[in-house]
Amino acid sequence: PRKSVVFKMTLVILLLVLFFTLVNLYLINRQFKELSLSKKSDQISLAKITATNLSEMAYDRDYSRMMDVLNNLKEEGSEHKLHYGLIMDDKGYAYAHTEDQYLGTFLKDPHTENILKNQNLFKKEKMFIQEFKDELKNVQTREIAVPISIGGDIYIHTLRLGFSLKPTEDLKKQVWVQMVSIGLITRLLVLLLYGYLRKSVIKPITELTRNAKDIQDE
Repeated sequence: PRKSVVFKMTLVILLLVLFFTLVNLYLINRQFKELSLSKKSDQISLAKITATNLSEMAYDRDYSRMMDVLNNLKEEGSEHKLHYGLIMDDKGYAYAHTEDQYLGTFLKDPHTENILKNQNLFKKEKMFIQEFKDELKNVQTREIAVPISIGGDIYIHTLRLGFSLKPTEDLKKQVWVQMVSIGLITRLLVLLLYGYLRKSVIKPITELTRNAKDIQDE
């Protein structure tokens, strides 16, 4: 019975630890979702503002200035983790690109084809968002495509900005590793506590019971 009491005490402590761990995991997961939505909202705003600023240049076909805008955006985009930007027409021809090897070429990658197949979304959503892993750079990427208007609903160019999701993913992995480590350490402490309670509670009570029985027998 005395062992049962110690076991129950330890079990209650373990359940409390498990409860608080689950609560912390839920709160951390919710915070990451809010952070991800906030980052996504900032990236969408940046893409829309940039597309608006490029509209006059697109009308004048001033591609050198458009290139300057993209390059400056990439250099100053460390906060947003922008790792590429491009402007293409409705056939996939890149008029401007932050990566020189793609400048002045017809883009044939699956992500370009995905945008060209879904150009009808520009009339409704005014944007197209896709997430994928950039195999060349080994980076999880969120790409936001926004049409560049040259008057009303006339769109002849598409702005595409690719944002790295690696910082958020790395932070999430780091926090999860810390939580698992804390959980393992907590369970070890609970086991040590159980051993301590058995030694400090059961043994003295057993000795007292034995002594009392010996006195009674005398």
